[in-house]
Amino acid sequence: MDQKLTRRGFLEGGGLAALMVVGGPALLSACGATTSSTKGSSSLRIGLLTDQDTLNVFTSVDAPELFRCVYDNLMAYDAHLNPQLQLAKTKTASADGKTLTYTLQPGAKFHDGTPVTSADVKFSYDLVVKTGLSGAAFFIHTLVSTAAPDPTTFVATFSDPPADDPGLFVPIVPQHIWGSLAKDKIAAFTNAAMIGSGPFKFVEWKHGQSWKIERNPDYWGTKPGLESASWIVFQNEETLALALRQGEIDLTFPLTATIFAGLRNTSNVDAVRYQAIEFVHFGFNLSTNPKSTGNPLLREKVIRQAMAYGTDKNKIVQLVLEGYGTPGTTVIMPAFSEWFLNIPASEQYAYNPELANSILDQAGYAQTSSGIRQSPGGKPLHFRLFASTVIPLLAPAAQLLIPMMKAIGIQMDLTTMSDPSLSNQVFTLIDYDAFVWDWFSTPTPTFMLSVETTGAIGTLSDTYYSNPSYDQLVALEAKTTDLKTRQQLVYEAQKIFYEDAAYIILFYLDALMAHRTDTIAGWSNVPGGIVNNNTAAGIVNLRPA
Repeated sequence: MDQKLTRRGFLEGGGLAALMVVGGPALLSACGATTSSTKGSSSLRIGLLTDQDTLNVFTSVDAPELFRCVYDNLMAYDAHLNPQLQLAKTKTASADGKTLTYTLQPGAKFHDGTPVTSADVKFSYDLVVKTGLSGAAFFIHTLVSTAAPDPTTFVATFSDPPADDPGLFVPIVPQHIWGSLAKDKIAAFTNAAMIGSGPFKFVEWKHGQSWKIERNPDYWGTKPGLESASWIVFQNEETLALALRQGEIDLTFPLTATIFAGLRNTSNVDAVRYQAIEFVHFGFNLSTNPKSTGNPLLREKVIRQAMAYGTDKNKIVQLVLEGYGTPGTTVIMPAFSEWFLNIPASEQYAYNPELANSILDQAGYAQTSSGIRQSPGGKPLHFRLFASTVIPLLAPAAQLLIPMMKAIGIQMDLTTMSDPSLSNQVFTLIDYDAFVWDWFSTPTPTFMLSVETTGAIGTLSDTYYSNPSYDQLVALEAKTTDLKTRQQLVYEAQKIFYEDAAYIILFYLDALMAHRTDTIAGWSNVPGGIVNNNTAAGIVNLRPA
């Protein structure tokens, strides 16, 4: 996988690029938007800041809800991010949990009228395994065989019982379209017609301007409450907010804290603070690869622990997020409550610079006349700090860390760079000491826990962290189907990684969105927000006001 898909786009999009400004004027006319709100509108108009990257469902890293609206999966997340049956009418598991059998909904058809059969499902799963494309490849990497014994039955067998239902992750594509492509042509396929079997049909994509979907009148399941949805590209956040105020769009994202606060008292507008499925972290290069140019002092856990005690997360949340976030602890977000380890305050690396200094003193890192500590071998605690510009708040967060670290005798020199550049420094060159970056998460704990396993070094791991006990727990939880047992494994893994301080989770970043209340009804309080998420339910459940 290329690094864009590996790091940024793994989670079926994440949509981080949507926070970057693109050129060109506001393009309301592209989707027939009006200049004022229409009572009881049957068309959803979504304002955002970047264009769609591609219509290829296996390689896109933008607008994940677009693909969830157009394509069915065997299973889907509802508006609370709970798994439910979708294209699968039933699902059964073998006694050992390794073989899953799905029967399909009767009457399901692709948008070109072709019936959906188990052969299409088998083809879709085999394609992901064959190409390794999309984040789905991660969740079905233990798949050993597939079968379509009759047109409505699909059977998948795994080497280990999958704890996460694989039906949630693989979009079902028509074999009669994708099957004619050579393996090396699939990633480059433009998929201009975008034929799926989902609740919406794709209509058009005006590059740099907008894209649109319409309700599928022949959908086998419950039909959407709206006739259409359009995504409209704006030049900047100010014009985006103005369009919402004037009723020219119904929903807008992303919003910075300042713009969000300005919309909170706007007539017919509801500004909503959605629970975070994203965190920002202060991470370190722990690589032992001879190629690495990282400062080896950061492999010393005592230094990282002192840095954790020296980090004032509350101050960062207040100054960078204006309070629209929560100080972080573990790699699993509180939004996923059944998996989140609530670490007691007494066991956290709470802000305590006096303790941080004491720890470093006792470990022999003496403070010099310059105020910067040095190791017993005479090496200064002087590190390079890189921050991605993929979202604008990373650099300010990194800037605040510099005086905090200086207060405990550690010097940090900050450099900001584009996301591809930071990916290159981290994954290709291994030429960095520390960074401030971010992750989106799926509703399952498996992905975020797997990021920092030894096996993820060279692909997903941005710290090169390796701990055999942690690896064992993560491997075990991914094949444990009993909920209570799996929860304990997930909690133990989080605790180990937290204590080792390879990441200092600075904060969980709330998703800030605003929508009209006079045109569209049925807004759901989905973790992570109505759009840019793992579910189509936020759109499908809407209806005219």
